[in-house]
Amino acid sequence: MAYRNDYVDELRSLKQETTRLTGAQAEEWREVSSQKAKDVADDVKAFLSDLRDAIALDEKEIERAFTGRAAAALMTAVAVGVVIGWVLRKKP
Repeated sequence: MAYRNDYVDELRSLKQETTRLTGAQAEEWREVSSQKAKDVADDVKAFLSDLRDAIALDEKEIERAFTGRAAAALMTAVAVGVVIGWVLRKKP
């Protein structure tokens, strides 16, 4: 019986040590994953900010390209529409 009690005591101490080590390791993993999530979030925010700035610049370029040319663009669209209509009407 003395051997059995020794084994039980040894198993309890191993269980306690394992629980302590596992808890410490889990805390380290939690901290590392939290830091990586913050890093990824910062990268995504920076990317979206750069993308927003690039789109704003492109939008300004497009506005400058079409400013004062609305009449010409409208006449071109009408002419293309007339030509397409004429071509489609000629087909039997």
